Amino acid sequence: MSHSPSGSNSSPSNTAGPTFPADCANEVAVLDVNPGNGRVQDVDFAPDNIVLQGCTITTTGANATPLADAVRCLSQNGFRFIGSVGNRAIFIRC
Repeated sequence: MSHSPSGSNSSPSNTAGPTFPADCANEVAVLDVNPGNGRVQDVDFAPDNIVLQGCTITTTGANATPLADAVRCLSQNGFRFIGSVGNRAIFIRC
């Protein structure tokens, strides 16, 4: 039987909501994914003036961006995945 260390022994003081990594900016992207076809049906940014460089995420009809392509687009713009709620995938820019 193997045992891996759990890391820090200190417990977080804020237990209400997700914990954001300390080295990340306060910029968030939320992808709303259509469970039927795996394509992005909505994308929200906070603040809402975030502009993606070198790629776009389309949310309409048959041209809607597949989830994998949207994740790649966000990743190349400095966002990283931090979790999901229902059909929504949440990313933060670091």
